[in-house]
Amino acid sequence: MNLKVEIVKDFRKEGLYDEYQYDGVNIYILNSLILKKDVYIFMYPKIPFMKPIFDAKGIEIKQY
Repeated sequence: MNLKVEIVKDFRKEGLYDEYQYDGVNIYILNSLILKKDVYIFMYPKIPFMKPIFDAKGIEIKQY
């Protein structure tokens, strides 16, 4: 599973995303994904001259 993180000032969720908030940051997760009881989204230590790298635990893809 790939995690795509974007910093957006005016995000239009258009019914495709569920909205959560953590430490004053709005987080939008595609509502077709399964969230387990404990979800963790975290950033790896920053490497100079590279974009931040994020990962997530506790989010799964629905199996059809």
